[in-house]
Amino acid sequence: MRTVIKWLGVGAIVISTGCPQAGSGDFTTYRDIPYADVSGVAANLLSLDIYTLSPKPEAPAPVLIWVHGGGWSIGDKSYHMEYKPALFTGEGYCLVSINYRLSPRPFSDDPGRIKYPVHEQDVASAIAWVQEHIAQYGGDPSRIALLGHSAGAHLVSIVSTDE
Repeated sequence: MRTVIKWLGVGAIVISTGCPQAGSGDFTTYRDIPYADVSGVAANLLSLDIYTLSPKPEAPAPVLIWVHGGGWSIGDKSYHMEYKPALFTGEGYCLVSINYRLSPRPFSDDPGRIKYPVHEQDVASAIAWVQEHIAQYGGDPSRIALLGHSAGAHLVSIVSTDE
């Protein structure tokens, strides 16, 4: 087994121990899959994209869930995704990029605005959906890692440290 360490920038490192299906970089994309249904919320804000190995591996792939940044008020699951699907699937992972509801920009004092703790509740809902459904896409629900950039890293930290 070989160990590969890749610096992805902005605090993200991928460490791979030579997954047998790694290396091809061919992947299949499943877009705009709803992970929650909340009345009055646009479906795309509670959706995710899945990038899987192609062809589907015999053994389930470990899963990476990516949470975008954007100050909790901008961005979406396709933000800066030019290279991530090929990189992660090429290393043998199933990649999931999620959306979450965004706070208003500029700031609003409307009591009905999206604010804490809605963002992390959405991320937690997406993680629960992935754990329940990812096997259908070739992912291993017992091997899930969370990654995020900026506000996404903050949300990942909150969700992963709060039961």
